[in-house]
Amino acid sequence: MPEQGAPREDAGGATIRVLPSGVEFRARKGQTVLDAADEQNVIWPTICHANAECTRCFFEIVEGGGNLSAMEAREEEALDAIRWRGTPRPLERLACCAQVNGDVVVRRRSVRKREEEANR
Repeated sequence: MPEQGAPREDAGGATIRVLPSGVEFRARKGQTVLDAADEQNVIWPTICHANAECTRCFFEIVEGGGNLSAMEAREEEALDAIRWRGTPRPLERLACCAQVNGDVVVRRRSVRKREEEANR
């Protein structure tokens, strides 16, 4: 039995939980975090709209990093461009590149459900 508050997974996909907002949404296996967010009416900060150029969609992995696809060269290069040289690689990924293969918990401010925007 999963522990209380843990992300849930079923055969057809995975749950992405975003801290500190607590927003949760579903993703199909192999779908990028950004595409899943868009499909589930979740606002995820981005400027370049999935081109791995602006790096605004970055997030920190809290749990389940092994449930994301391996980092490809374009994502690595984009993240390297915003990091201080010589610092160890944090557990950061780009939502436009990271594909979901199982449940994951991430940290990213400014992520919210689209209907919350309308109620402000």
